[in-house]
Amino acid sequence: MAAAPRRAFGVRQGQPMPVQAPAPRVTSALLQAAARYWQDLQNRFSALLPLVEARIFTWASLLLLRLGSLSLLQPSRLLRRGVRSLATALRRNEARSHRAAVRALLWSDARSTFVRLLAYIGALAVLAAIAVHLVAPAPFAVAIDPAPVAEWLTVAKPFPAFSLPLSEFGDNGPDYALRRHVAGGGRQDILTWGELKSATPHLMIEIYRPGSELSRFRSAEREIAVRLDGTGASTARLAGEMQTKFGSVALVEFSFGNPARQCLGFARIYRDPQLQILGWHCRSGTAIVERGLIACALDRLSLLAAGSEPKLRELFARAELRRNFCGQRTHLMTPTPKLGPGAPPPELRYRRLTAG
Repeated sequence: MAAAPRRAFGVRQGQPMPVQAPAPRVTSALLQAAARYWQDLQNRFSALLPLVEARIFTWASLLLLRLGSLSLLQPSRLLRRGVRSLATALRRNEARSHRAAVRALLWSDARSTFVRLLAYIGALAVLAAIAVHLVAPAPFAVAIDPAPVAEWLTVAKPFPAFSLPLSEFGDNGPDYALRRHVAGGGRQDILTWGELKSATPHLMIEIYRPGSELSRFRSAEREIAVRLDGTGASTARLAGEMQTKFGSVALVEFSFGNPARQCLGFARIYRDPQLQILGWHCRSGTAIVERGLIACALDRLSLLAAGSEPKLRELFARAELRRNFCGQRTHLMTPTPKLGPGAPPPELRYRRLTAG
């Protein structure tokens, strides 16, 4: 048989009551800001606290070392020294910080002043450039022709290397000129009597020893035409040849007008040694110039100094063997020309001389 349910007297049977969580505390915004500020102070103090403790520990250690190294019988003196050293250190730190602050202030002022000065200078430069551009006149170009460079240099006091006595033109002798080529080193010995365009007879003989400026000579008429360039002479034309002690010599004719003046040029070229004997003889009038004066002048042309050119000395030595003494068989038979005011003109004298 089933047991009957038991009854409990004074105890109420039922469901347990739920436990409620405490309600959160509600704080104001001011309290929250104060709490955050306090927490920030605690954090800063906790960060500075080790530094302060280390500094206090250092000072205390220095003080204890100073006290231990001195006599213990003078506690007041030791205390004064410690306090004095501590004050000195504090003053030194304060002075150092003050100097650093002053230096930083001065550097800042100097930097700002330098920047302002640069700005002022730049502004003045811009204003000056604008003023110059407005005031300066317009530029203009001037064409300047470069000065011509002389190819030949005339020696002031030449030492004659050749001789040519011609008493028919006077006793003063020829005008001797020596020219040197600036680049090539060639040499021109020029013997001159009279002027090219004057009324008196004129004779010119040039002995040209070229250097590196010339590889070979041109024709006789071309060589003479180059030297007559700008003188107003007519076109040079060949006029045959003539035999002299230097061999066959090419002849060239040319003339001048107003007043009339006839000329006969000549040229003899050597290949070894490289040498050219060139010149002309001019006289007033329209009559053809005789060849006898030129032949006699070349017959009397002689070498005085060959320098370091043995081939030149040999050339004149061989030419001297063919000399005919102006048409005479020996120089002893050559008549002495008449000089003075009553002497005949050079052309007549040479006409008589060559006629025998």
